[in-house]
Amino acid sequence: MFDINGKVAVVTGGTSGIGLATAKAFLEKDAKVVIAGRNARRGEQALAELKKVSDDVVYRQCDTSDEQEVKDLIDYAVATYGELDIMYNNAGIANWGPVDQMSGEDFRKLISINLTGVYYGIHYAAIQMKKQGHGGAIVSTSSIEGTISNPNPPFYNAAKGGVNLLTQSSALAQAKDGIRVNTVNPGYVDTGMINPEA
Repeated sequence: MFDINGKVAVVTGGTSGIGLATAKAFLEKDAKVVIAGRNARRGEQALAELKKVSDDVVYRQCDTSDEQEVKDLIDYAVATYGELDIMYNNAGIANWGPVDQMSGEDFRKLISINLTGVYYGIHYAAIQMKKQGHGGAIVSTSSIEGTISNPNPPFYNAAKGGVNLLTQSSALAQAKDGIRVNTVNPGYVDTGMINPEA
């Protein structure tokens, strides 16, 4: 089993679904965690739930499509806990329908969070980890949809395919500094993105 005792982790999209479950797992392994999300009410609810596991968790409101907010999130984690060891880029949205029924605004909104936001997370986490000089781990949630063809979520598929290649290139570039860059590629998970009742 992996040992992350005392490590500092940032989890975007950490207020629900996969992100919340990951934050809980990190806390159970005695990590210090910053969860981030766009919805303050949901963030406070998630924080209260996670505090039942450990006091070593804080919430920071963050829209990952905003570059400055992602930079500020990482700066906040370092100011709070002293460093950054794990960056988990998990924030994401979905929109559904074939390409001829989706708008340019649908495309821009999804790409800004699901792909550009992941770039911001990798970029600023790598800068911080290089500064610290002892490596680290950057993980992003991709999807099985980034590896297969599916007619209904074309923008989601494109973003997740982009996350996979961005990650592979970043892994090669950051390896010399001991920074591991990986994705997880789940199939359908019963969360609010797929099932609003989850």
